[in-house]
Amino acid sequence: MRLKIVEACKESEERVEIYCKQQTSLVKSIIQLVKGNQPDLIGTYNEEKQIIDIEKVYYFEAVEKKCFAYLEKKVLEVSYTLAQIEEDLKEYGFIRINKSSIVCIYKIEKLRCAVNMRVIVVLDNGEELVISRHYKKTFEAYLKSKRGLK
Repeated sequence: MRLKIVEACKESEERVEIYCKQQTSLVKSIIQLVKGNQPDLIGTYNEEKQIIDIEKVYYFEAVEKKCFAYLEKKVLEVSYTLAQIEEDLKEYGFIRINKSSIVCIYKIEKLRCAVNMRVIVVLDNGEELVISRHYKKTFEAYLKSKRGLK
């Protein structure tokens, strides 16, 4: 993919033009980013409701029938199920990695093999999550489509 950035004069309107053979998932992600219409999530932290910027979420986890959003330095309870989050945020880089976790692929620093064909995800904040065998193929395909890995 080729990228060309042109700084226009101050009077002109800002615009983004995309030339593509087809709208791949990467192109669709770029369109979503430019449009800026990310969904808002509401979370609870210290009994206060807060709007969560999904770009700051590392992963979601369900624990004892409650769902939590893990950010770099805090954890917020959200009133959504993992199934709802998986459906609503799939196009924004979130993918289920096991029965109780959904991770943001843009926060992954590295992947490491583990026993029983499992994979350990190391996030850029140092946290580690396990990709179960059941979700491994789906995760790898999603990672390739979103991040263009081979």
